[in-house]
Amino acid sequence: MNNAFSADGRYLALMTQNHGGGSAILRADTATGDLTVVDVTEPGSADHFVEGNDLTLWAQAGLIVTKKAEVALLAYDVRTVEKRELIERFEPGYLYGHPAGSADGRHLFIAKHHLPKDETTHTIYLRIDLTTGAVDELLRDEGSANVHILAHPTDPDLLLIDRNYAPGWHGGSDGTTTRAWLLDARTGSLTECRPRNANNFQIHSNWSADGRFIYYHGLSGNPDQLPRDEKRGLRYDYTDRDWLLPMRGVDHYIGVSDLEGNVVWEADYPFFHYGHTSSHATLPAIIADGLLTPDLITAIHWQDLDSLGLPRTEILGRHGTYWKPGQQFDPHPVMSADGRYLSYNRGYQDGRSDVYLLQLEA
Repeated sequence: MNNAFSADGRYLALMTQNHGGGSAILRADTATGDLTVVDVTEPGSADHFVEGNDLTLWAQAGLIVTKKAEVALLAYDVRTVEKRELIERFEPGYLYGHPAGSADGRHLFIAKHHLPKDETTHTIYLRIDLTTGAVDELLRDEGSANVHILAHPTDPDLLLIDRNYAPGWHGGSDGTTTRAWLLDARTGSLTECRPRNANNFQIHSNWSADGRFIYYHGLSGNPDQLPRDEKRGLRYDYTDRDWLLPMRGVDHYIGVSDLEGNVVWEADYPFFHYGHTSSHATLPAIIADGLLTPDLITAIHWQDLDSLGLPRTEILGRHGTYWKPGQQFDPHPVMSADGRYLSYNRGYQDGRSDVYLLQLEA
Protein backbone atom coordinates (compact mmCIF):
# COMPACT_ATOMS: atom_id res chain seq x y z
CA MET A 1 0.00 0.00 0.00
CA ASN A 2 1.11 3.64 -0.31
CA ASN A 3 3.85 3.46 2.33
CA ALA A 4 6.80 5.15 0.67
CA PHE A 5 5.59 8.73 0.10
CA SER A 6 4.66 11.51 2.52
CA ALA A 7 1.01 12.54 2.50
CA ASP A 8 1.68 15.49 0.18
CA GLY A 9 3.91 13.42 -2.14
CA ARG A 10 6.90 15.67 -1.48
CA TYR A 11 9.13 13.08 0.21
CA LEU A 12 10.10 9.51 -0.54
CA ALA A 13 11.83 7.31 2.06
CA LEU A 14 14.72 5.05 1.02
CA MET A 15 17.21 2.63 2.55
CA THR A 16 20.65 2.03 1.08
CA GLN A 17 23.75 -0.07 1.72
CA ASN A 18 27.27 0.08 0.33
CA HIS A 19 29.84 -2.62 -0.38
CA GLY A 20 31.88 -1.47 2.59
CA GLY A 21 29.19 -2.56 5.02
CA GLY A 22 27.62 0.79 5.88
CA SER A 23 23.93 1.64 5.58
CA ALA A 24 21.69 4.69 5.64
CA ILE A 25 18.09 5.87 5.73
CA LEU A 26 17.50 8.60 3.14
CA ARG A 27 14.76 11.11 2.43
CA ALA A 28 14.35 12.06 -1.23
CA ASP A 29 12.70 15.28 -2.36
CA THR A 30 10.47 14.32 -5.30
CA ALA A 31 10.59 17.79 -6.83
CA THR A 32 14.36 18.24 -6.85
CA GLY A 33 15.81 14.77 -6.37
CA ASP A 34 17.84 16.02 -3.40
CA LEU A 35 18.71 13.38 -0.80
CA THR A 36 18.88 13.99 2.96
CA VAL A 37 20.64 11.48 5.20
CA VAL A 38 18.19 10.67 8.01
CA ASP A 39 20.40 8.17 9.83
CA VAL A 40 23.54 6.23 9.05
CA THR A 41 25.54 3.24 10.28
CA GLU A 42 29.25 2.99 9.62
CA PRO A 43 31.18 -0.04 8.31
CA GLY A 44 32.12 -2.23 11.24
CA SER A 45 29.02 -1.36 13.26
CA ALA A 46 27.28 -4.31 14.91
CA ASP A 47 23.86 -3.53 13.43
CA HIS A 48 22.71 -2.01 10.15
CA PHE A 49 19.61 -1.09 8.21
CA VAL A 50 19.34 -4.21 6.12
CA GLU A 51 16.24 -4.18 3.91
CA GLY A 52 13.93 -1.64 2.34
CA ASN A 53 10.96 -3.94 3.02
CA ASP A 54 11.47 -3.17 6.71
CA LEU A 55 10.91 0.56 6.17
CA THR A 56 7.66 2.46 5.86
CA LEU A 57 6.83 6.12 5.50
CA TRP A 58 3.78 6.33 7.75
CA ALA A 59 2.15 9.28 6.03
CA GLN A 60 -0.64 9.88 8.58
CA ALA A 61 1.86 10.23 11.46
CA GLY A 62 4.57 11.92 9.37
CA LEU A 63 7.13 9.30 10.39
CA ILE A 64 9.70 7.15 8.68
CA VAL A 65 9.62 3.86 10.62
CA THR A 66 12.24 1.17 10.17
CA LYS A 67 13.86 -1.83 11.75
CA LYS A 68 17.54 -1.64 12.55
CA ALA A 69 18.75 -5.15 11.81
CA GLU A 70 17.00 -7.65 14.11
CA VAL A 71 17.57 -5.38 17.09
CA ALA A 72 15.27 -2.35 17.37
CA LEU A 73 12.40 -0.38 15.84
CA LEU A 74 13.10 3.29 15.14
CA ALA A 75 11.04 6.25 13.93
CA TYR A 76 12.10 9.60 12.40
CA ASP A 77 10.04 12.73 11.81
CA VAL A 78 9.87 13.03 8.02
CA ARG A 79 10.43 16.81 8.09
CA THR A 80 12.80 17.36 11.03
CA VAL A 81 14.37 13.83 10.94
CA GLU A 82 14.17 13.78 14.75
CA LYS A 83 14.71 10.21 15.98
CA ARG A 84 12.85 8.14 18.58
CA GLU A 85 12.90 4.47 19.66
CA LEU A 86 9.62 2.58 19.47
CA ILE A 87 11.07 -0.79 20.52
CA GLU A 88 14.46 -0.44 22.16
CA ARG A 89 15.31 -4.13 21.99
CA PHE A 90 13.57 -6.96 20.15
CA GLU A 91 12.70 -10.08 22.10
CA PRO A 92 15.30 -12.84 21.54
CA GLY A 93 14.11 -15.89 19.64
CA TYR A 94 11.73 -13.96 17.39
CA LEU A 95 11.95 -12.61 13.84
CA TYR A 96 10.20 -9.24 13.57
CA GLY A 97 8.46 -8.14 10.40
CA HIS A 98 7.54 -5.00 8.50
CA PRO A 99 5.98 -2.07 10.43
CA ALA A 100 2.61 -0.68 9.34
CA GLY A 101 0.92 2.48 10.65
CA SER A 102 -2.80 2.98 11.30
CA ALA A 103 -4.86 5.35 9.18
CA ASP A 104 -5.52 7.68 12.14
CA GLY A 105 -1.80 8.03 12.94
CA ARG A 106 -2.23 6.62 16.47
CA HIS A 107 -0.97 3.03 16.38
CA LEU A 108 1.87 1.14 14.75
CA PHE A 109 1.51 -2.57 14.02
CA ILE A 110 4.28 -5.15 13.76
CA ALA A 111 4.38 -8.94 13.94
CA LYS A 112 7.01 -11.35 15.24
CA HIS A 113 7.26 -15.10 14.72
CA HIS A 114 9.07 -17.59 16.90
CA LEU A 115 12.23 -19.28 15.67
CA PRO A 116 13.05 -21.93 14.58
CA LYS A 117 10.21 -22.90 12.24
CA ASP A 118 9.05 -26.12 13.88
CA GLU A 119 6.19 -27.38 16.04
CA THR A 120 6.73 -24.48 18.46
CA THR A 121 6.37 -21.79 15.80
CA HIS A 122 3.77 -19.07 16.31
CA THR A 123 3.22 -15.48 15.20
CA ILE A 124 2.33 -12.64 17.58
CA TYR A 125 0.76 -9.44 16.27
CA LEU A 126 1.58 -6.30 18.26
CA ARG A 127 0.06 -2.80 18.44
CA ILE A 128 2.18 0.12 19.68
CA ASP A 129 0.49 3.28 20.96
CA LEU A 130 2.45 6.17 19.44
CA THR A 131 1.57 8.54 22.31
CA THR A 132 2.13 6.33 25.35
CA GLY A 133 4.53 3.74 23.92
CA ALA A 134 2.35 0.93 25.30
CA VAL A 135 2.61 -2.38 23.41
CA ASP A 136 -0.46 -4.64 23.22
CA GLU A 137 -0.68 -8.20 21.93
CA LEU A 138 -3.54 -8.46 19.40
CA LEU A 139 -3.30 -12.10 18.34
CA ARG A 140 -1.16 -15.17 18.93
CA ASP A 141 -1.42 -17.30 15.80
CA GLU A 142 -0.24 -20.83 16.61
CA GLY A 143 1.57 -22.72 13.86
CA SER A 144 1.89 -19.69 11.57
CA ALA A 145 5.24 -18.20 10.62
CA ASN A 146 4.84 -14.94 8.75
CA VAL A 147 5.23 -11.28 9.62
CA HIS A 148 3.70 -9.32 6.71
CA ILE A 149 1.16 -6.67 7.77
CA LEU A 150 -0.64 -4.04 5.69
CA ALA A 151 -2.75 -1.45 7.52
CA HIS A 152 -6.09 -0.47 5.98
CA PRO A 153 -6.00 2.94 4.23
CA THR A 154 -8.99 4.36 6.18
CA ASP A 155 -10.01 1.94 8.98
CA PRO A 156 -7.44 2.26 11.80
CA ASP A 157 -8.22 -1.20 13.22
CA LEU A 158 -8.23 -3.37 10.12
CA LEU A 159 -5.13 -5.27 8.95
CA LEU A 160 -4.30 -7.47 5.97
CA ILE A 161 -1.98 -10.25 7.14
CA ASP A 162 -0.24 -13.32 5.73
CA ARG A 163 -0.45 -16.78 7.33
CA ASN A 164 2.14 -19.42 6.42
CA TYR A 165 2.09 -23.01 7.61
CA ALA A 166 4.21 -26.13 7.34
CA PRO A 167 5.25 -27.82 5.17
CA GLY A 168 6.91 -25.27 2.97
CA TRP A 169 6.18 -22.13 5.03
CA HIS A 170 6.51 -19.97 1.89
CA GLY A 171 3.99 -22.12 0.05
CA GLY A 172 1.42 -22.91 2.70
CA SER A 173 0.32 -26.46 3.45
CA ASP A 174 0.98 -27.59 -0.12
CA GLY A 175 -1.36 -24.88 -1.36
CA THR A 176 -4.35 -26.02 0.71
CA THR A 177 -4.40 -23.10 3.16
CA THR A 178 -5.19 -19.50 2.31
CA ARG A 179 -2.40 -16.98 2.85
CA ALA A 180 -4.30 -13.65 2.83
CA TRP A 181 -6.53 -12.90 5.84
CA LEU A 182 -8.13 -9.85 7.45
CA LEU A 183 -7.46 -9.21 11.14
CA ASP A 184 -9.77 -6.88 13.07
CA ALA A 185 -7.71 -5.33 15.88
CA ARG A 186 -10.88 -4.38 17.77
CA THR A 187 -12.14 -7.93 18.15
CA GLY A 188 -9.24 -10.19 17.14
CA SER A 189 -11.49 -11.81 14.53
CA LEU A 190 -10.05 -13.26 11.31
CA THR A 191 -11.65 -13.29 7.84
CA GLU A 192 -10.34 -15.59 5.12
CA CYS A 193 -9.76 -14.12 1.64
CA ARG A 194 -9.97 -17.41 -0.25
CA PRO A 195 -9.43 -17.37 -4.04
CA ARG A 196 -11.47 -19.47 -6.46
CA ASN A 197 -8.35 -21.15 -7.79
CA ALA A 198 -7.49 -24.63 -6.53
CA ASN A 199 -4.24 -23.24 -5.09
CA ASN A 200 -5.42 -21.21 -2.09
CA PHE A 201 -2.01 -19.81 -1.24
CA GLN A 202 -1.66 -16.30 -2.66
CA ILE A 203 1.92 -15.13 -3.26
CA HIS A 204 1.19 -11.44 -2.59
CA SER A 205 -1.84 -9.37 -1.59
CA ASN A 206 -2.59 -5.68 -1.11
CA TRP A 207 -5.36 -3.19 -0.38
CA SER A 208 -7.03 -1.15 -3.08
CA ALA A 209 -6.32 2.55 -2.51
CA ASP A 210 -9.87 3.22 -1.30
CA GLY A 211 -9.77 0.21 1.04
CA ARG A 212 -12.86 -1.44 -0.45
CA PHE A 213 -11.02 -4.40 -1.98
CA ILE A 214 -8.06 -6.75 -1.62
CA TYR A 215 -5.84 -7.49 -4.60
CA TYR A 216 -4.01 -10.82 -4.78
CA HIS A 217 -2.25 -13.26 -7.10
CA GLY A 218 -0.91 -16.80 -7.03
CA LEU A 219 0.20 -19.80 -9.06
CA SER A 220 -2.33 -22.14 -10.67
CA GLY A 221 -3.46 -25.20 -8.74
CA ASN A 222 -3.23 -27.36 -11.87
CA PRO A 223 -0.85 -30.18 -10.82
CA ASP A 224 0.00 -31.03 -14.43
CA GLN A 225 1.09 -27.51 -15.30
CA LEU A 226 4.80 -27.22 -16.07
CA PRO A 227 6.96 -24.28 -17.12
CA ARG A 228 6.06 -23.43 -20.69
CA ASP A 229 8.68 -20.95 -21.83
CA GLU A 230 10.02 -23.46 -24.37
CA LYS A 231 6.55 -24.08 -25.80
CA ARG A 232 6.08 -20.36 -26.14
CA GLY A 233 9.38 -20.10 -27.95
CA LEU A 234 10.62 -17.26 -25.72
CA ARG A 235 13.40 -17.12 -23.16
CA TYR A 236 14.13 -14.24 -20.82
CA ASP A 237 17.58 -13.65 -19.38
CA TYR A 238 16.28 -11.68 -16.42
CA THR A 239 17.28 -13.57 -13.27
CA ASP A 240 19.81 -15.82 -11.57
CA ARG A 241 17.40 -16.77 -8.78
CA ASP A 242 17.29 -20.55 -9.04
CA TRP A 243 13.90 -20.76 -7.32
CA LEU A 244 12.28 -18.45 -9.88
CA LEU A 245 13.19 -20.50 -12.91
CA PRO A 246 10.80 -23.45 -12.25
CA MET A 247 7.92 -20.94 -12.03
CA ARG A 248 8.66 -19.40 -15.41
CA GLY A 249 5.78 -19.84 -17.84
CA VAL A 250 3.28 -21.65 -15.60
CA ASP A 251 -0.38 -20.66 -15.36
CA HIS A 252 -1.35 -18.19 -12.63
CA TYR A 253 -4.27 -16.15 -11.36
CA ILE A 254 -4.92 -12.53 -10.37
CA GLY A 255 -7.97 -11.58 -8.34
CA VAL A 256 -9.94 -9.14 -6.20
CA SER A 257 -12.01 -9.83 -3.07
CA ASP A 258 -14.18 -7.65 -0.87
CA LEU A 259 -13.73 -7.16 2.88
CA GLU A 260 -15.99 -10.14 3.64
CA GLY A 261 -13.60 -12.38 1.72
CA ASN A 262 -15.90 -12.80 -1.29
CA VAL A 263 -14.21 -12.94 -4.70
CA VAL A 264 -15.33 -10.01 -6.85
CA TRP A 265 -13.15 -10.75 -9.87
CA GLU A 266 -10.55 -13.39 -10.65
CA ALA A 267 -8.93 -14.39 -13.93
CA ASP A 268 -6.45 -17.03 -15.04
CA TYR A 269 -3.40 -16.07 -17.07
CA PRO A 270 -0.70 -18.09 -18.83
CA PHE A 271 3.07 -17.63 -18.66
CA PHE A 272 3.70 -16.41 -15.11
CA HIS A 273 6.63 -14.13 -14.30
CA TYR A 274 7.43 -13.43 -10.65
CA GLY A 275 6.22 -10.06 -9.42
CA HIS A 276 4.11 -8.12 -6.93
CA THR A 277 0.72 -6.46 -6.63
CA SER A 278 0.31 -2.89 -5.45
CA SER A 279 -2.47 -0.36 -5.94
CA HIS A 280 -3.17 2.54 -8.25
CA ALA A 281 -3.76 5.56 -6.02
CA THR A 282 -6.62 7.17 -7.96
CA LEU A 283 -8.12 4.41 -10.13
CA PRO A 284 -9.49 0.90 -9.49
CA ALA A 285 -6.43 -0.82 -10.92
CA ILE A 286 -3.82 -3.34 -9.79
CA ILE A 287 -0.22 -2.28 -10.31
CA ALA A 288 2.11 -5.15 -11.19
CA ASP A 289 5.88 -5.19 -11.71
CA GLY A 290 5.88 -8.76 -13.04
CA LEU A 291 3.14 -11.40 -13.39
CA LEU A 292 2.43 -10.58 -17.04
CA THR A 293 5.95 -9.56 -18.08
CA PRO A 294 9.39 -9.58 -16.42
CA ASP A 295 10.31 -5.98 -17.21
CA LEU A 296 7.23 -3.72 -17.40
CA ILE A 297 5.11 -1.91 -14.81
CA THR A 298 1.48 -2.46 -15.74
CA ALA A 299 -1.91 -1.27 -14.49
CA ILE A 300 -4.59 -3.97 -14.64
CA HIS A 301 -7.94 -2.20 -14.87
CA TRP A 302 -9.98 -5.06 -13.43
CA GLN A 303 -13.35 -3.31 -13.74
CA ASP A 304 -12.82 -2.56 -17.46
CA LEU A 305 -13.39 -6.03 -18.99
CA ASP A 306 -13.56 -7.24 -22.57
CA SER A 307 -15.94 -9.87 -23.98
CA LEU A 308 -13.75 -12.66 -22.58
CA GLY A 309 -13.82 -11.17 -19.08
CA LEU A 310 -10.20 -10.03 -19.21
CA PRO A 311 -9.28 -6.51 -18.08
CA ARG A 312 -7.65 -3.70 -19.99
CA THR A 313 -3.94 -3.69 -19.23
CA GLU A 314 -2.00 -0.42 -19.43
CA ILE A 315 1.78 -0.07 -19.57
CA LEU A 316 2.97 2.62 -17.15
CA GLY A 317 6.71 2.23 -17.69
CA ARG A 318 9.62 -0.17 -17.93
CA HIS A 319 11.59 -1.05 -14.79
CA GLY A 320 14.02 -3.39 -16.58
CA THR A 321 15.25 -4.95 -13.34
CA TYR A 322 17.50 -7.98 -13.14
CA TRP A 323 15.82 -10.16 -10.53
CA LYS A 324 18.81 -11.04 -8.38
CA PRO A 325 18.35 -12.48 -4.86
CA GLY A 326 17.46 -9.71 -2.40
CA GLN A 327 14.47 -7.40 -2.02
CA GLN A 328 16.46 -4.43 -3.37
CA PHE A 329 16.25 -5.99 -6.85
CA ASP A 330 12.46 -6.37 -6.76
CA PRO A 331 10.87 -3.28 -8.33
CA HIS A 332 8.13 -2.96 -5.65
CA PRO A 333 6.34 -0.04 -7.40
CA VAL A 334 4.56 2.40 -5.07
CA MET A 335 2.40 5.33 -6.19
CA SER A 336 2.00 8.65 -4.39
CA ALA A 337 -1.48 9.38 -3.04
CA ASP A 338 -2.20 11.97 -5.75
CA GLY A 339 -1.17 9.58 -8.56
CA ARG A 340 1.61 11.89 -9.80
CA TYR A 341 4.62 9.74 -8.98
CA LEU A 342 5.53 6.08 -9.12
CA SER A 343 8.71 4.88 -7.45
CA TYR A 344 10.44 1.56 -8.15
CA ASN A 345 13.75 -0.25 -7.78
CA ARG A 346 15.88 -1.33 -10.69
CA GLY A 347 18.53 -3.98 -10.12
CA TYR A 348 21.50 -4.68 -12.35
CA GLN A 349 23.31 -7.92 -13.02
CA ASP A 350 26.50 -6.56 -11.41
CA GLY A 351 24.69 -6.15 -8.07
CA ARG A 352 23.89 -2.45 -8.15
CA SER A 353 20.33 -1.36 -7.36
CA ASP A 354 18.90 2.12 -8.03
CA VAL A 355 15.60 3.80 -7.18
CA TYR A 356 13.71 5.63 -9.90
CA LEU A 357 10.84 8.08 -9.81
CA LEU A 358 8.41 7.99 -12.72
CA GLN A 359 6.24 11.09 -13.19
CA LEU A 360 2.83 10.09 -14.52
CA GLU A 361 0.44 12.16 -16.61
CA ALA A 362 -2.30 13.87 -14.61
